[in-house]
Amino acid sequence: MLGAVQEDPRLAIVERHIGLMPTNEDGAAQTRIALLAAAVGGQVDLERLLAATASHSVLPAAPPLLSRPGRPVARIGIARDRAFGFYYPDDLEALQRAGAELLFFDTLRDARLPRLDGLIIGGGFPEMFMREL
Repeated sequence: MLGAVQEDPRLAIVERHIGLMPTNEDGAAQTRIALLAAAVGGQVDLERLLAATASHSVLPAAPPLLSRPGRPVARIGIARDRAFGFYYPDDLEALQRAGAELLFFDTLRDARLPRLDGLIIGGGFPEMFMREL
């Protein structure tokens, strides 16, 4: 453990319904960046962090996934509809390459989830569909 930045309302990043507030619209952005830098500098051991990341050694391989003969490694439910639909295709492909079965469902229409080992609810605009959800 090299540190942890404590919660501080002054460090909150301004958001709006379509994402983060661009710095050109947030007059306090430079002040917030300075506060974040001070918080990280004061609460994280930066010397040890830099020392730990200075080597060029190869990272250890990911641990092998548990195999389940005749079945996928995991059945992952993924919310994909008008309320939740932001996913990086590479992430979904990586899950499949690792042996996961992806089961897409519609949070606005499906009353029940299938039997799952995990659940991913991606980005989107659920606030626009509060009544349906």
